[in-house]
This record gives sequence, structure tokens and C-alpha cells, in this order.
Amino acid sequence: MAKVQKARNSKSKPKANSDKPIRLVYFNLNQTKRGQEEMAKFNTVAKDDDIPKVVSTRKIRLDHLNKIAPMTRTQELVFEQYEEGYNLNLHGIAGTGKTFVSCYLALKEVLSRESIYDKIVIVRSATPVKDLGFLPGTVDEKIDVYQQPYKAIFRELFPAIDSPAEKLYEQKLYQFVPTSFIRGITLHKSIVIFDEASSATYHELDSVITRLGNDCKIIFCGDKSQSDLVKRDDKEGYGKFTEILKRIPEFRHIEFFIDDIVRSEMVKNYIVAKQQLGY
Repeated sequence: MAKVQKARNSKSKPKANSDKPIRLVYFNLNQTKRGQEEMAKFNTVAKDDDIPKVVSTRKIRLDHLNKIAPMTRTQELVFEQYEEGYNLNLHGIAGTGKTFVSCYLALKEVLSRESIYDKIVIVRSATPVKDLGFLPGTVDEKIDVYQQPYKAIFRELFPAIDSPAEKLYEQKLYQFVPTSFIRGITLHKSIVIFDEASSATYHELDSVITRLGNDCKIIFCGDKSQSDLVKRDDKEGYGKFTEILKRIPEFRHIEFFIDDIVRSEMVKNYIVAKQQLGY
């Protein structure tokens, strides 16, 4: 994942745990002139948005988003190509921050006041239980299992916000859609992230990209060496789909290698050893 930098803002609004507590002033009917003036001031402040609020109740804004910087040259290339307005196909080694960086860039743009996009939509195949029939619970509970990686990313991107994924959803800034439910939907003004694209069939990939309406951007994240698919034709779907995307001028293709692994040194050493053994 990318390196997290704490945003510095000397003029930021007071936080909920500020050293200055809110002073509650009470008056009786026989209050003095000064008391009336103080009460008027308090009433004015009470209506102002500057009153420190509990973090869990406020809306998410761009200044709540942790600023991150690319940790590798490949991540830097992702930043550059995205900011130039291209759709992206990010593929390669696991642990290189493909999904993390994609979520950061998408949220940064959606939360910008000048953004033409209304929300970030994360799409993922429900492989290997595509019909969601083998997991206990309701449909929403089954789907929530596949949202956990993104909830973890959002918590890292918004460390001062309680339950950021839920708040983004409440503000209609975030939507999670399994490929099983994408048919019939038309997306407008959305930044779509298709994660684990290498575990999706060609039909699923085709179904998602043809859902894009006006003012949409899409990022595919995949690793051919990691797929939950079993059938050979299904496993080759992402490769075939990538060849199609290479013919589309709106797309840029960025590949991640071993030197781009940022998750941990152990993951890097494991993948090196696996490749040396030809696995």
C-alpha cells in the first residue's frame, strides 16, 4: 500500500477531543444585560457548524482523507496516468497496493468540490460461490463478506472517522456491487473499481464495462497468477479481456513486479521463492 502522510492544516476546525471544552451557560428569567449578551452569543455559536461534533456523526469531507504518496515508481505512474484522465488496467504481483491506490485516487476525486463524479463503485466477483448460497445469513450479510477488504482500506484512509464505509454509503458516495447483481444497471457519474478482476470470467468483465454510462471512469485490478477460477476457459477470461482493452485509446495498462511489493518483506520473499521454484 502507499505511504501514509498526515495532512497538516493549522486552520482546521476543532476536534471532538479538543482541549477546549464547550461551555454551557444557563440563565434565569432575571438575567443581567451582560447575561443576555452572553446568551445571545451562545445561541449564535450553537447554530454554527464550528461546534465540535462527535466524529461518528459528521459527514466525510476531502480534508478527512489521509494524504498518501506513491511508494514505488510504478505507483507513481498510476498517479500520473489517472490524473491525466485515463481509465486503468492494473495487473501484476500481489501486495503492490493496486487496490489501495485505486481507492485513494477515486475517493480523492469524488470528494473534490470540482468533481464530475458522484460516487465510487467497487465491483467484485463472488467467486468461488457465485450464487452466494454457501455462506450463512441474508443476502446483505453474504455480500458484506466481500466488502471487508475495502472497509479496512477506508479505515486506513479515514483514521479519524468512525465506520467510514458506512458513512460513505449513507452519503451515497460509495456502492458495492457483486457481478451477480450488475446486470440491468447503468452507471452514471461514477468511478468504478473492478477488484480481483483475474477471478472474474470474461462474461463478468464484459458485463461490467458495458454498464458504464455518461461521465464514468473505471479501474481494473488483477493478478493472473492469483485466480479462484477452475475451468481453463474461465481463467483465460481476464487475459482475453486485457487484449481488448489494449485496443481502446482511453485505457492505460500498468504492470506491477516484485520490486513493487510494499505489503511486507516476507510477502516479497515468498513470491520470489515461489517464482524461483516455478510455481
